[in-house]
Amino acid sequence: MNEVKTVRNQGMSLVELLVSVAALSVAMIGILALINLSTKYYSSSSKEVEVQSELQTTFAMVSNMLVDANCGVTYTSSTKKATIANKTKKYVVQLVGNSLYAKEFGASEAETSITSANNLLADHVESFLLDTSHYDDGYVTMGMRVKYGSREASMTKNVFLRNTGADAGDFHDQVTETETEETVSAKKVVKYTLVQNTGAGIPTNTDITIRFKLSVGNKDINSVTALSGIAAISANNIHYNKITGVLTVHCKTSGAWNNGANVMFRVATSSGDLNPDDICITSISK
Repeated sequence: MNEVKTVRNQGMSLVELLVSVAALSVAMIGILALINLSTKYYSSSSKEVEVQSELQTTFAMVSNMLVDANCGVTYTSSTKKATIANKTKKYVVQLVGNSLYAKEFGASEAETSITSANNLLADHVESFLLDTSHYDDGYVTMGMRVKYGSREASMTKNVFLRNTGADAGDFHDQVTETETEETVSAKKVVKYTLVQNTGAGIPTNTDITIRFKLSVGNKDINSVTALSGIAAISANNIHYNKITGVLTVHCKTSGAWNNGANVMFRVATSSGDLNPDDICITSISK
């Protein structure tokens, strides 16, 4: 007689089941930890990108206001408020708390409150400042810091002005200028004779700003000497920037500058020669 053998399938034992569940639990814990870490990293990276983006966007918007500020830039540190003006309009930018506001006004329009939702430029702004000490040299320095949660970003940059010196009081087109090369102390200098043709006299002690553009680099302008019609010009009233080639001179009329009358002054360098081809007047304003 043939003997029939039965194969019995006993399945997993309780011990094997417990070991399998434990192994699966360890694997799941590892996977969940990895997912959690990835989520935190994504969230952190997203905040960092948002902070950088907000800083760059806000910085660019204020820079665009500054580049055409040919009628003056003022900044008050106590109120964190800047006024940026050109011929046709002015902008008021102010940091209140952590919110940066900006509003546009007409050139002669009275300023009103700017702290409304419609004028909000950016949130999360920790600091905003402008250094206007080099405005006469053709640039201002802006600094800004933005913070969002634990992430922050900051930027400081020189913003160079476009058409420096073409301000609202410019009457250059009503002045006839003559440039003469002279030799003083064995150096060539440039003498300017300016005849104003505004049709009216300019009173004594009127503030006059004259801006020049140098076409050559590495020239150290060290003196602008009044010859007639202009009061003595101190070194503090001469601003020259080698980077931009802009020379700004603040002076006063020493007498009434009548229609058809002239004033004269001389421009010189500390070393080397200066001739009329090296320098030209870009604006005369009062």
